[in-house]
Amino acid sequence: MKRPLVSEVRNRSARRVARAMAWLLVIGPSSGVLGCNSEAPSTPVEPTPPPAVAPPVIVSSSHVGFDPTVSGATPTGIVYVAAPPGSIPYGYSVTIRGGPRNVAVSVYLADDGFDPVAFPAGPGDTLQIDVETYVSDSSSFASYRILVPATSRPVLLRTWPSAHARDVPLNTRPIVVFSEPVSIANSSDPAVQLIRSGIAVPGRVAFADTQHVSVAFAPEGLLVPSAGYTLAIGQDIRNRDGLTLAAGSAVDFTAGTSILDRPPGGAN
Repeated sequence: MKRPLVSEVRNRSARRVARAMAWLLVIGPSSGVLGCNSEAPSTPVEPTPPPAVAPPVIVSSSHVGFDPTVSGATPTGIVYVAAPPGSIPYGYSVTIRGGPRNVAVSVYLADDGFDPVAFPAGPGDTLQIDVETYVSDSSSFASYRILVPATSRPVLLRTWPSAHARDVPLNTRPIVVFSEPVSIANSSDPAVQLIRSGIAVPGRVAFADTQHVSVAFAPEGLLVPSAGYTLAIGQDIRNRDGLTLAAGSAVDFTAGTSILDRPPGGAN
């Protein structure tokens, strides 16, 4: 048998030493064997209990901008979590966690925000909202912890049409979305009106969903082509606790000339 050259023996020995050093680097000091790595390997760590703080406090660094709303709890232990459009730029996913049952709920994002999501929790509970954004093939993560308040005012979350919208279909039914369920039955002023040239457009107001977080105005006829309109939201819209909006609001938009089968926001 041909004997290996001295250089081959040295190369084999060097490879064995390199493999041994790599093994020591991987197992580190946590295995009980003295390694070259001075730190323990990265392992999942249980999150520390969230602090009882409000308003929202960021607990991990990210460029994500976020302005969520959390309602007071209902008698059945449900709160509503929402985020206005544009508050999660490049939003990819949102998950709400926590509550007495420590549940997790994935949220559907639209226009870089999300409409109210019912979540099981009560006053004093802390919710964690995990946000993932995706920009230029790179993901970014942030987590927010929010204390559930005992009560809260309802907040105007978004409207369709949005402010300064143009070419709005003539058969549009304007819709207003709030941060939590509201009541419009006992409002001292009109809950939602559509105004053209200072005159209220005839129509009716009704809830657009079963949770009563969105209110629709259905005009009696089509919008006037190319006309300017104002969607007026009264302040005296109340939540379950009888609290009103902080202020009323007015949203201007311009009608187009088209009639669509299913325009955004609904149709007559």
